Amino acid sequence: MWAFAGWEAVTHIAGEFRRPRRTIPWATAIAIVVVGACYLGLQIVTVAVLGEGAADSAVPLLDLVEETAPAGGRVVVASIAVVVALGVMNAYAAAFAKLGASLGRDGDLPRWLGKGAEPGAVPRRALGLVALLVALYYTAMVLSGGELTPFILIHTSSMVAVYALAVVAALRLLPRFSVSWWLAAVSVVLVAGLVLLAGANLLVPLLLAVAALAVTVVRRVRATRRAA
Repeated sequence: MWAFAGWEAVTHIAGEFRRPRRTIPWATAIAIVVVGACYLGLQIVTVAVLGEGAADSAVPLLDLVEETAPAGGRVVVASIAVVVALGVMNAYAAAFAKLGASLGRDGDLPRWLGKGAEPGAVPRRALGLVALLVALYYTAMVLSGGELTPFILIHTSSMVAVYALAVVAALRLLPRFSVSWWLAAVSVVLVAGLVLLAGANLLVPLLLAVAALAVTVVRRVRATRRAA
C-alpha cells in the first residue's frame, strides 16, 4: 500500500496548478514509475542482503545500510528519511487544508471553514482544524504507548476504501469497454482483494462514510424545505 498510497491527495490542490489537466496526469505517471522502481529495487536488495533476517528487523533499511554502507551510513539515511517524511507531511497538510476549506465552502462542513478555498489563497482556518486533528491523533498514539500498528492498519484501510470507491466510480464514468474501462475493471478486482485483507479495520472508514451520507441527507432535506 505504501508504495503507491497518497497520490489522490494531490487532487485536493489541483486548483493551485497552472494547467492541472496536463500536469497532474504526467506527475502521477512519472511518480508511479519512479517510486515503483525504487520500491521494487529496495525489496530485491533487502531480501538479497538480509535474507530471512529482514522479517525480524524493526527497521530493515537501516540494517541494510549498516551491512553495505560505510560508517555513518545510518545517520545519512535517517536524515534523508526525515526530510522525505517532512515533505510528505507538507503535501498532506496543504491537501487536507484545501479539502477542509472546500467542504466548508460547499456546506459539507461549517461554512466558517470555507475561507481560503479559492486557488492561491491560504486556508488558515482549515489548517487550524488539521493541526487540531493531528494533535488529537498524536495524543491517542502517546496514550496507546506508541503502538503504531493499529494506526497504520486503520490509515491504510481508509485509503483502500477510497480506492475501492474510486475504481468502481471509474467503471461508471469511463467509456464502456474502452482500454481505460478494462484497466479500471482489473483495478476493481485487485482492490477487492485489499478490501478483504483490511477486514475489521474498515470500520473506521465505514463510520466516516455513514457520517458523510448523513450530512448529505440533512443538506437535501433542508434544501427541500427551503424550496417548499
